[in-house]
Amino acid sequence: MSQLEQFVVDAIKTESRVESIKANEELLTATLQIMIHAGNILDQIKKNTFYDKPFDVDALINHAHEINDFVLLLNHIDTNTIVDNKTEFGVNPRLFHSIVGIATESTELLEALDLSGTKMDNVNLGEEFGDIDWYKAIGCDELNISWDTILNAVIAKLKERYPDNFTSEDAINRNLDKEREILNTMETE
Repeated sequence: MSQLEQFVVDAIKTESRVESIKANEELLTATLQIMIHAGNILDQIKKNTFYDKPFDVDALINHAHEINDFVLLLNHIDTNTIVDNKTEFGVNPRLFHSIVGIATESTELLEALDLSGTKMDNVNLGEEFGDIDWYKAIGCDELNISWDTILNAVIAKLKERYPDNFTSEDAINRNLDKEREILNTMETE
């Protein structure tokens, strides 16, 4: 058993499981939409910073408007019903736990990011990276996909995208069909 496989085995021993996902639908939906739109804005900043990809200003404005609309929706939620008014969602509880856990740990990483670069707490950053891996382990186990398979597929995808080395042009002009074809070769165990 590889070290990554052992990590998954050990991680799921500490997993809290529920039979179904029950949450206030308005609160959950609005929160997810805010995070998705904010993430898309952050993705444009990342691609502009690292790939020199031009901003899609219309998309940025649209994402900002959507965030505002969902914040307004949150402002009108009856706080007395947040706890009591729950909807049961049909989503796989383990995948929900994995995905939302990664998102919340990523938020903790963002909170730890010191843009001045002077106060970075490497111990905390390491812990948050580890926590993300813990949530990934739950997802890998539920999907019955080995971590090694996922890592190998990612490297194969990147070799397709960047045949020699990273270039901004290759990062911007990706062959998404070819990359998906490579990712489709991931086999479940």
